[in-house]
Amino acid sequence: MGLEERGGRHVEDCDIARGSAPPTVPMDDGGVRAYSVDRGAAARLRELSAAATGTAPALRSAA
Repeated sequence: MGLEERGGRHVEDCDIARGSAPPTVPMDDGGVRAYSVDRGAAARLRELSAAATGTAPALRSAA
């Protein structure tokens, strides 16, 4: 499966990054923290950013 089918993923060391240990553990082994892939948090951040800057959020194409 290519990256086209895996959009919205974090990449690390030329591969799709895996989930990491809980936030209380150092990130020595790499990976992605759960909060960095939280779609709800991302949507809230986009809304706050748009409100703070007075711009409309960009719409993603369905392509």
